[in-house]
Amino acid sequence: MDKNYKQFVDKLNSYIRKFYLYQLIRGLILFILIAVIYFSSVRGLEYFSYFDPKVKLTILLFTIFLSFFIFSYFLFIPILKLVGIGKIISYYDVSLLLSQRYPEIKDKLINIIELANDTNLVYSGELKQASIDQKIDELKIFSVFGGYPL
Repeated sequence: MDKNYKQFVDKLNSYIRKFYLYQLIRGLILFILIAVIYFSSVRGLEYFSYFDPKVKLTILLFTIFLSFFIFSYFLFIPILKLVGIGKIISYYDVSLLLSQRYPEIKDKLINIIELANDTNLVYSGELKQASIDQKIDELKIFSVFGGYPL
């Protein structure tokens, strides 16, 4: 492909990495917050009322299950996606996210992705490439790829 499109794809890949890094940071904060609130609540209940050993065992098992679930959902899955394992958000989905977040972009990002993936031989390759370059040049005035916009 063209140099402009390669730079465009590199920016999208950078955005995807930042997207998953943001999810990882958000997950870490939520994991710590939920853990502190949960353990404080359990310790407060234990302080004010002495629990039966069966209730303590139930609380322990629930705590282990909850910790495992929260860790895997908020931390482990974003780490895997950040590394590139599993289903990662597509360029089309990233384009939709950015188009919704920044309405001035409209559907130019989506058009670039669709034109690049179009295998229809009705139009010449040069015409498609010129259209992609034109849309990329129109987007160069925006700096939405600099940070995570959500």
